[in-house]
Amino acid sequence: MTIENILIIAVAIIVSVIIIRFVTKVLAKLIAIAIVVIALYYILFQWNGGLLNLGKNQFIVYDLEEKYCHDEEDLVKCNCIILPLKADIESKYTPEELETLNKDRMEALKIFYKSIEENSQSIKACLEENNSGSAWKEFMEDIKSSPLKKKLNELMGKEEEEFPDAA
Repeated sequence: MTIENILIIAVAIIVSVIIIRFVTKVLAKLIAIAIVVIALYYILFQWNGGLLNLGKNQFIVYDLEEKYCHDEEDLVKCNCIILPLKADIESKYTPEELETLNKDRMEALKIFYKSIEENSQSIKACLEENNSGSAWKEFMEDIKSSPLKKKLNELMGKEEEEFPDAA
């Protein structure tokens, strides 16, 4: 081997080391940026309901109002179940209190279930007037299918089927 070949190999090794260092620095920065972006996304949109909230998280009675009060088939459920529950809850809490309560979904569900218990007789009477006794059963099945139902039962010290049932 000649000195020229040795110099070329040495320069190639030095240039390779410099390129590898540069590429690893760039990759490390890109990975760090990706981690920060993922963490920000999680905090802003996913963690604990998301800090940005984007108006999606509202008190359960308003969610149910959107579900039942915009469909012709569910107007009896709307008029006899949802609207009386909404009126009862809004008479007991200010909008600011509801907003605060909504941050604790379990507390919001507790309030909602208590309102159901307190108003179940008048709701059933309204449904009977409209010849729609099955609407109560359907509504309670929708509510009971909630993934938070078991946890709510534990918090309220209730057995599985202790909430007001259809007459």
